[in-house]
Amino acid sequence: MHGDTKVARSLYRTALREIRRLPIEYLRQFFRLKVGDDVRGIFDAKLESVQASRTKRVQSEVRNLQRANHGHVNAFQHVMQTAYGRRGRLKWEILRPLRTGPGAQPPPPIIPVIESSRPPVWSSEIMALVTSDISRKKALKADSILVPPTIPKERLDPQSTESQTLGPFSKRREVNARWKFFQHQLDKTLFPLQITLHQRTEDNKVTVQTDQAALMAAGARGIGLQGAGVFEELEALSSPPGVARLEASSAQGDRDDTRQVLPTIRSHLPRRFLRRRFQETLAQIPVLAYTLPSGRYKVTLSPSASTRNGPIQSVVDETDLAWLERAKMGKGGG
Repeated sequence: MHGDTKVARSLYRTALREIRRLPIEYLRQFFRLKVGDDVRGIFDAKLESVQASRTKRVQSEVRNLQRANHGHVNAFQHVMQTAYGRRGRLKWEILRPLRTGPGAQPPPPIIPVIESSRPPVWSSEIMALVTSDISRKKALKADSILVPPTIPKERLDPQSTESQTLGPFSKRREVNARWKFFQHQLDKTLFPLQITLHQRTEDNKVTVQTDQAALMAAGARGIGLQGAGVFEELEALSSPPGVARLEASSAQGDRDDTRQVLPTIRSHLPRRFLRRRFQETLAQIPVLAYTLPSGRYKVTLSPSASTRNGPIQSVVDETDLAWLERAKMGKGGG
């Protein structure tokens, strides 16, 4: 046990040296906190097997940081995906508030009087994301949300021929199938770092806001790294210096903040290598905008993102989402 704590302290010092070499302050802050938590987990472990497992995890993280600082593409992508919530704990912290509908009553249980049989909640934000091929490789069809393809739709109707011949579909199987389908779709979906508010003014200009107060006033909610400027910084890092300066000057009248737009890069790695990695990460972060006066969510991609795979177009439009909302309301009322 004592030997393992000495290893943990040595790992922590090595990790801090590698963290100081990361190119931007956000990455350095994120991994200082992450590695600190991971090392404390080693000291807090009561069982030697748990301590050994956590030590191996930190060793793997340190090796990955070392490889990233040596310019290995896969390792650097791993660092970026972890810090920007494309994987790991931050991803699920971003997702957690979206799994409920604000101000809405929870759906009734599928099995009466059994609270745990309530189906999952497809919030407006999640529906916009899963029905877009910007946040997924393939957009989910709206009718699959109402009845997952793993459930035989005909057997849900007790008056149907299939139900009378084969018997009604098991309520417990329906609960399990709906939750399994829901979780599987979340696993395949990319999530934003924040919600943006797009509002068209009387002179036909669009203002962009990200602060929590503006979202709440508009009837939306914030998530993840809302209003922290992390996404805006990544956009600036992904643009060539001249373009970033131009975007900074043009955004001063439209943005709701005065944060530093041009971040400082401190790295021995080539700027072109870093910019490419930033662009690749930005392509994995959809922009989820709440638009006024329509009151709908729209999924887009930053123009600074890498488009190596060609142009991206949305498959499901606002008409489909409106139909889905009406169908859900009708089902709830029945």
